[in-house]
Amino acid sequence: VCEDDSLTMRVGLHTGSVVAGVVGKKGPRYHLFGASVAYAEKMESHGLPGRVHISDATHALLNEGGHEYEFEQRRVEIEGEQDLQTTWLVNRSKNSAAFRMQREIIMRRRASGRHSVSSSTA
Repeated sequence: VCEDDSLTMRVGLHTGSVVAGVVGKKGPRYHLFGASVAYAEKMESHGLPGRVHISDATHALLNEGGHEYEFEQRRVEIEGEQDLQTTWLVNRSKNSAAFRMQREIIMRRRASGRHSVSSSTA
């Protein structure tokens, strides 16, 4: 999903319920807990650098919503699950507006000499 060779990361996504809260007194942080978080962590750890690895539940929701992506089906072993689980690697978006936006971000980042991921949201 990211074509910048200087940046390698893996992303794992799962859809499900979580418990969230602020943890810590000295340096409080917002944290998510639950089986869905652990499942997403497995998606990340079994993923490939530069790719987004999603669960079957997330894949179904993206398809239901009419989102246009190219997927590659995989089967992985997830701790706590009996059988191999169907998972998906996201190859790329087929949405032309999203593709243009991604290209624009990459070009701006290259032009500025910045190679890190910004934490700001639009």
